[in-house]
Amino acid sequence: MKKVIVLLLSLASVLLIGMEVQLNLGHLEFLRDEFSIENVTRVGYWIYADRLPDGSYKHADAPGEGVTCVDDVARAAILYLRLFETSGNPEYFGRAKEALEFVLSMQDVDGDFYNFVFEDGRINLNGPTSRKGGNWWAARALWA
Repeated sequence: MKKVIVLLLSLASVLLIGMEVQLNLGHLEFLRDEFSIENVTRVGYWIYADRLPDGSYKHADAPGEGVTCVDDVARAAILYLRLFETSGNPEYFGRAKEALEFVLSMQDVDGDFYNFVFEDGRINLNGPTSRKGGNWWAARALWA
């Protein structure tokens, strides 16, 4: 998750400065995958990727927490919305839309958000970094 945060912050700072750069979204796209959330398929992003000896990567979970989370998917939505705003590229709009659909699927009826989804598709309702309660992931979801 730290690598994703650093990547997104780096990209955001470049966008704010207004420099023209060629973005490499390859690793972010590698993390993109379909996930079942309470029996509904949504597109989200794996939390981690472990580097293998051959230099490739494999998707990895956060043990006890889940495989994907609102916090990271909301960051991806924000990034793709910004990229769409600056480029008009419809692919970025599509990526933002699917990420926002994921975020909304993690919202409870009271408006608050859970953070993590287990590999079997169950929402992590009770984990300390997943339960609802006005936490940072809820703020990021609302921002997105």
